[in-house]
Amino acid sequence: MGERIIAVVGARLNSSRLPKKHFLSLAGKPLIERLWERLAKVDRLTEIVLATTDDSYNEPLKEWAETTGRKCVAYQGAIDDLMGRVDSVVKQFDTDILVYVCGDCPLVEPSAIDRMLDQIEGQPEIDTVGFSLSANGDKVIHEGFDVFRRGFWDRMVSVASAPFEKEHVGAVYHHLKKVMPTAKGEVLEPEEYYGTEHRISVDTPSDYRFMRRVYVEWYSGNGDETIVDLKHVIDQVKEEPGLRCINEHVYQKTIRDTSIKAVIVTESGPKVGMGHLMRMLVATAALQDYLGANVKLIIKGAPLEIPDLALVNHSWISELTTELWQEALENSDLLIFDLKEKLDTRFEKGPQLSKKCMTVGIDLPMNDATSCDLVWLPTFFTENAETFAANDVRVGWDCFLLKDSPLWRKCPDSPQQKKVLVLSGGSDAAGLGETLPEKMLRQLPADVRIDWVQGPYASEPIVSCDDLRDRFNILFAPTDLPSLFSEYDAVMCVYGVSYFECLRAGIPTVVFDAVGAAQPGEWQQLKKLFPDNVALDGGDAISKLAALLLSCPNDLHDDIAFKLRQGSKNFVEEIAARIIARTEISKKVG
Repeated sequence: MGERIIAVVGARLNSSRLPKKHFLSLAGKPLIERLWERLAKVDRLTEIVLATTDDSYNEPLKEWAETTGRKCVAYQGAIDDLMGRVDSVVKQFDTDILVYVCGDCPLVEPSAIDRMLDQIEGQPEIDTVGFSLSANGDKVIHEGFDVFRRGFWDRMVSVASAPFEKEHVGAVYHHLKKVMPTAKGEVLEPEEYYGTEHRISVDTPSDYRFMRRVYVEWYSGNGDETIVDLKHVIDQVKEEPGLRCINEHVYQKTIRDTSIKAVIVTESGPKVGMGHLMRMLVATAALQDYLGANVKLIIKGAPLEIPDLALVNHSWISELTTELWQEALENSDLLIFDLKEKLDTRFEKGPQLSKKCMTVGIDLPMNDATSCDLVWLPTFFTENAETFAANDVRVGWDCFLLKDSPLWRKCPDSPQQKKVLVLSGGSDAAGLGETLPEKMLRQLPADVRIDWVQGPYASEPIVSCDDLRDRFNILFAPTDLPSLFSEYDAVMCVYGVSYFECLRAGIPTVVFDAVGAAQPGEWQQLKKLFPDNVALDGGDAISKLAALLLSCPNDLHDDIAFKLRQGSKNFVEEIAARIIARTEISKKVG
């Protein structure tokens, strides 16, 4: 009888950076199922078993396994004891050779597992198998799986005692060298798998967006009986900067990392719009991607379905309470707040570095500036900047917190129909949808099509004339607005976060301040920078838009666009530096 080769997939829904990631859709199927399809291509596996924990939070994983006919073992021990969890499967299934697979790696390569099994199967002297470096010293792209012989696995389990040793499969061998194999097999992979060190695990929302795009594009041209070709993905990553940049910046946590615990408090609603929430989603992603932070987002307002929001740990509340502030300050390393209303007077905390929790105020009014350790102003201009302490305020074009977007390219010559995007704000506070659509349709050339973005809190825009409707289209609350910019010749936008997202992308944009949201000095600066694109009102904006469509400029202040793209990284670097400084001071004080 041959050796029993058991693949054990470790999965729990409790991920701090991407909750319930195993059920996120990849081209119509959950991530965990896509992984299973890949492992099913390894013919020599005796069994494929899901290893999860026996608690209510992970009940959906057990239900999925039962419903789809997959084997599953729910471990009754400590939820963070991954070694114990996998070992319970190893013993229950009388394993000779263990293939351990991380449940968040939906590009595991079946042929690579086969080549590893070639090295170990029937060769009892070999304890484990690894991948050789290339002749140039390059590493393989593979990640998320290991192969161990049972005897070596038992030795690792016996010496894993510290919490982080039990939490990570193979840490006692790979990282700590507490136990070493008697003999190790080496696999030299085909050259295509070397030299591209790109992330193919799913730990953060950015990783998921990368993987979702890979899967959607693959299955748009290939049958469902196939699996995504990893070599094809490698080619895409090399050839498409837009794909590569989605998650190439994500920080890979190590086994000894202790995640920063961050709480972000913001608000959203008809009176405040969505700008605060949108930039705090950007801040959340930056903290997760660059720092590996554990972030909880708290939103004051009525619950709203936003796809990006579904990917992060969040909750909606009806009011800000003293208890909320106290809990955040006592149980977190970092508290960030971005609120339109005046800061609650019950929140009182000065910049005392010896305190545990660092506080960051976003776009904070002058009279609240001393309530936090850092003031972050996502604006290029403020009349009161000189009154802040120099070390506790950041302001400038490189301080904006804006969502990523493809860079706009100059419109093609003589297009059959030009397309304009209109952004009136999440709530259309000025009521532009009542009168502006027909004015635009009548005053712009007949070859111009208008796509009007209706925000989630806004009323539907009105076009009463039947003859004009064929040139007018409503986009209701697009899930990823910045990704649309490259499809248009120009944008007309009210002043707000979306305007700076347009500048970041470099798309020609006419802006007007419909509700007086800009500071007077700020508005004057914009008029100096973009004299042809800053309008007095809606009517003037239409005239400037018509002129802009005729010129289709390509010199759109690339220096400003570049600075705007640095904001998220600058934000987390500033926070990281200050947290490190606080830690060092705390050590000295202690």
